[in-house]
Amino acid sequence: MKKFFITSTLGLLSFLAIWSGGLLYFIFNYNQEETPTDIRVDGIVVFTGSSGRINEGINLLEKDKSKFMLVTGVNESSLINTENWIKSKTSMYSCCIELETKAINTVGNAKETIKWVNKYNLKSIRLVTSSYHILRSEIELKKIAPESLIIIKHPIRYSTEKISFQNLVSYLMLISIEYSKFIISLIVLRLGY
Repeated sequence: MKKFFITSTLGLLSFLAIWSGGLLYFIFNYNQEETPTDIRVDGIVVFTGSSGRINEGINLLEKDKSKFMLVTGVNESSLINTENWIKSKTSMYSCCIELETKAINTVGNAKETIKWVNKYNLKSIRLVTSSYHILRSEIELKKIAPESLIIIKHPIRYSTEKISFQNLVSYLMLISIEYSKFIISLIVLRLGY
């Protein structure tokens, strides 16, 4: 019994050490990925969530980086407000932007994106989401995307400059949860599920 307890404790401590090391690497590197802005794609996909994502998608659309944009994960209750807000930002809403309301999480965003990709037979997309969310979003897309689909990651940098001491705990919780979800998604992808 004592040997089992020691082995279990050492196993748990090893797991925590590896997880913590990975988390530290994630924290110091998730915001460093370069954003290639010169590549034109068939479609822009914005996963809703933190601020700045839809604005960035609109900017890319207006710079002719694509002809179409999907915003996935729009809350049904705020659909009209979102439509009106986008219309106030750009004249391209009616011709080029679709809003999707079925997705309620990253897996749902990926599923709705691939439906959209297949509907229009797109060969390449630009994925717009927060920098801390981009890796997991790409993994969820790759699980179900056609092998030939080109995914250009376009992370929105998460500003850590204005994080107060009071907000530090919330920030660390957010990043820890996202890192854990990323690891789970990566393992599932590697196992082929």
